[in-house]
Amino acid sequence: MSKWARRAIFLVAAVLMALATWLAVAALFLHPSNTGERAAQFQALGAAGALVASIVLVAVTAIYVTLTGDMVREARDARLDAVRPALVLRLDGVGPVHSFFSLVNAGQGTAVDIDVTLTFHALVEGGHEHVVRWRAPSLAPQAHAQFMPKDATGMVELETEKLVGMFSKVTVKGSLKDVAGRSHNVEVSLDDLPGWRALLAAAGQRYERDYLKQIADALETIEKKLP
Repeated sequence: MSKWARRAIFLVAAVLMALATWLAVAALFLHPSNTGERAAQFQALGAAGALVASIVLVAVTAIYVTLTGDMVREARDARLDAVRPALVLRLDGVGPVHSFFSLVNAGQGTAVDIDVTLTFHALVEGGHEHVVRWRAPSLAPQAHAQFMPKDATGMVELETEKLVGMFSKVTVKGSLKDVAGRSHNVEVSLDDLPGWRALLAAAGQRYERDYLKQIADALETIEKKLP
């Protein structure tokens, strides 16, 4: 129930209670000492006031019970949301040449009993598709797991241009639990990998170091120096 709905209910209840109180007071203090038609009118007025007061009291009690239940449910949902994990998929460039696919827990709670399947969908029909199942006992908030897909020969591929030339998108489906033991379905995706690559390139992102390229260059230098 919204805040404005609660205010409206309390306002109506207050008006009805004020009306019932006025009727009851009128019946007490304006009751004439003589008998007759006027006395009967005030007696009826008092009875009506008592009836309205009873109805308002029952209505207000029901409203308070309903609002209390709503507040209890909201407090419970807020506590559960505080431990709810949320997995998202992103493309992490470690330099202008290489990239990883990272599954990140962007929620507020730790994810436990994670069981998901990552599918790297082929860019063209009949092309290479890479599927891997990943299970983990837990993944803390803001923590991530990185994945390195393989090409058709079974070799790990990290070069961004080759990745977007093989795969069109990445999907993650499966399940996990939060620390409260509730199960949640996982269904996230990173669509249009070539489009994402173009956006990253156009953004002119600055990279600190491309460690993989440094390692490759160092190994090539060592190889050249060997007799």
